[in-house]
Amino acid sequence: MNQKQCLTLPFPLVALTVMSGLLCQSQPLSAATIWNGPTITFTKPNGGDSTLPENQDRMTSNVWVTRGVTHGIYNAKTETNYTHFFSPGDTEWSYGLLTDYASLSYTNWEGLFSGSAGGGPVSSLNKDAVLHLKTDDIYLSIKFTAWSVGFAGGGFTYLRSTPGSVQPPPPSPKLANLTVVANGSVRFSFTNAPGYTFTVLGSTNVALALSNWTVLGTVTDSPAGFYQFTDSTAPANSRRCYLVRWP
Repeated sequence: MNQKQCLTLPFPLVALTVMSGLLCQSQPLSAATIWNGPTITFTKPNGGDSTLPENQDRMTSNVWVTRGVTHGIYNAKTETNYTHFFSPGDTEWSYGLLTDYASLSYTNWEGLFSGSAGGGPVSSLNKDAVLHLKTDDIYLSIKFTAWSVGFAGGGFTYLRSTPGSVQPPPPSPKLANLTVVANGSVRFSFTNAPGYTFTVLGSTNVALALSNWTVLGTVTDSPAGFYQFTDSTAPANSRRCYLVRWP
């Protein structure tokens, strides 16, 4: 395979296309923000006025989670009440762990538990979930621990992660040494600051939205500062694009 030089794009995202031995680039994409700091508890009490700030979990300037005396949760920043299979606005949800946020499939809050047919909100209690704040592009862990049913007053409680300490971004990676090994797998490497974990995504079309790319795995350094990734799924594709992202 003939290898051409890969021009490094501004961090945090670099895309490579592997096609007939050619390395080329796409435009950089923004990385999501991961809230993996300490967990806090938010409770909206039964009978609490949903229009008051103390009864709203104001996660960001765009998302204020609360609930009326009945029905589901909604975003008080943009909504005045709950709308089935939509609220809370500007959010999407998935069961799973925050460490797997990039490979999860997201839906609206009610779709998370398949509405009343799936057991209603109480069926989601004590289950690990990930919440995506869409406009802010923030992912956080969340777990409901209490939910008042019927006309009990609209109370609920959940645990959620916080921003925590911010890890400084590593330098822009310079992807290099693209090779095809004996079984057809594709391997590339790069050097960077030690101690980081990068995510590698793949697609057959570099123009696809990032949400449609496939998470191929993560890559850490070994030895310190040296990162190498092997794509064992490459032989099944005549064309493959790669994205390396942090966080």
